[in-house]
Amino acid sequence: MIAEYTGELIYEPTVTSRISVAAHRERSYVFNLNPTFSIDSAYAGNETKYMNHSRRSNCKTAIYNVNGEHRVGVIAARNISENEELFIDYGQSFPLPETQEMQTADQISDTPGVNENVKPLRLDISKYEHLSDNTYSESSS
Repeated sequence: MIAEYTGELIYEPTVTSRISVAAHRERSYVFNLNPTFSIDSAYAGNETKYMNHSRRSNCKTAIYNVNGEHRVGVIAARNISENEELFIDYGQSFPLPETQEMQTADQISDTPGVNENVKPLRLDISKYEHLSDNTYSESSS
């Protein structure tokens, strides 16, 4: 595991109430955890909230159940070179302008909110693994 995606654990109504602020800022750090909860790194979080999007990402996320709590781990999807920027795939719900769909990750702006026509996102993790307690151990981190 590279890092844990951290932030405020919030209910769906709170996510909805923060949409206008995220739209005004032209960025959102909400990660859908499950149908009830999301993690919002906008006000409390770590450096994982700055990981950029790529359909050809070098990292992926997995949800771990740790002592009854859901945790999001960012893990390497392949071997990563020293000083290589880390990318995750935000999911199919992440809106990219049509002209950017075929660009490589390093051709897309690194700065949140710079890409025209990009709406605030909520990370779609439905395609990612949900791992049980027995797959997590302190020695694997």
